[in-house]
Formats: sequence, C-alpha cells, structure tokens
Amino acid sequence: MRETIVWYEVDDDEPRYKITVGGSWDIAVEFDAESVAESCAEDYHSNHDGWEDSWPLIIALFNSEDGPEITRFEVDREAVPQFTASRPRVKP
Repeated sequence: MRETIVWYEVDDDEPRYKITVGGSWDIAVEFDAESVAESCAEDYHSNHDGWEDSWPLIIALFNSEDGPEITRFEVDREAVPQFTASRPRVKP
C-alpha cells in the first residue's frame, strides 16, 4: 500500500507535525484533504496533547515541513460517552 507524508499545523501555532497517511492522497483535492485533515486531528489528539485543547481547531495542511499552506479545515471533536458500572449499595 502506498503512503503519503503530510505536514500539518494546529491553530497557526508551531511546530508543524508530520503524519504518514495510507494511500495516495492529493491534499489539493477537497475530498482527499478533508479525510487527511481528520487523520491529522486524530494524530494531534492522541499524540500531541490535543485532548487538552478546546475544539474545534483549525488544521492547516502542507506538502512539506517548510512549504506553503495548501488548505485548512475547521475540525471538531465529537464526544464519546463512557459508562462505568458498579454494584449498588445495599441499604441496611
């Protein structure tokens, strides 16, 4: 499977992060870029303390570490409910 290296920036802050996405993507194409932006958001959330940020965030995509911006997207994070089970207290 072919892979594509993409650089991204969050809310115009340094640094730029590098991510490898599976497949042959062209971030100049709207549909491809949207999917890549979502992958970047997942990477940022999981690997760069993104869970601590207030979402939505602006994610800018680049073809290289020092190249010009290709496009940008506002990416939001959906809440995933968590459930915790415990035995009920027994009243005396």
